[in-house]
Amino acid sequence: MDLILIIIFALILVPIVLFTSGPPRIVLGLLFSFLFPGYALITALFPRKRDLATIERIALCFGLSIATVCLIGFVLNYIPMGIRIDTVVISIASFTVITSSIALYRRRILPKEQRFGLKPFINLTNRRIQSKLDRALTLLLALSIAGAVGTLVYVNAMPKVGEKFTDFYILDPTGIAEDYPRELVVGEEGKVILGIINQEYQGTTYFVEVKIEGDKVQEAGPISLAPGEKWEGEVAFAPKRVGENQKVEFLLLKSEKSEPYRDLHLWVDVRSEK
Repeated sequence: MDLILIIIFALILVPIVLFTSGPPRIVLGLLFSFLFPGYALITALFPRKRDLATIERIALCFGLSIATVCLIGFVLNYIPMGIRIDTVVISIASFTVITSSIALYRRRILPKEQRFGLKPFINLTNRRIQSKLDRALTLLLALSIAGAVGTLVYVNAMPKVGEKFTDFYILDPTGIAEDYPRELVVGEEGKVILGIINQEYQGTTYFVEVKIEGDKVQEAGPISLAPGEKWEGEVAFAPKRVGENQKVEFLLLKSEKSEPYRDLHLWVDVRSEK
């Protein structure tokens, strides 16, 4: 029943991990990532009781789970699907179901008395540990697992502040990075969408200036954003002189009188008439 339950839980945990949040997701996610893959793989590789001692199975269970998840992430990084929460969860679930099915098959073809089951895990605390070495290894393993879980919980609760920066980008009027204004007539408005994402880990106020060949033609702001907040807005500009390859600059400032913090630009041909 252990492997059947793992298959069932792996399938149930996919929507739970993908569509919920909070402590239940964290706890179930830890089981999903750091217990099930290794247990299924170890049972598939070593289906007999005598293949491995219980303490070795427990240690390899956690170690192989971590190695498997890392390997899955490595493979996903080099395929078009990429590393996303849905691809990672589905890949881990698929691996767990496949290895559990193989383990079930290998276990069923063995005589009953030779099959490894969940009983050694359940009775681990009840059976007498014969040697001091086994007792010491068990204690060390328990402390290691507790330390690893505690570290994961701490990192999740207290994320490290990374580099502070602001995302500043430009899109065409339809919201994609493709059809920018390239040719305009004197006085004709060109329009783009500017985007700002505050990654400064604190509330920040921004200003935007638009310049054509060094002359300011438009401005926007103040734009106040909380940490992680995003702003997108349409900005128009109209050239005043004829000329080819005129540089249209979009400058992001953190205060009205400060130096530009980020800058983007386009090149526009300006004609006298269409």
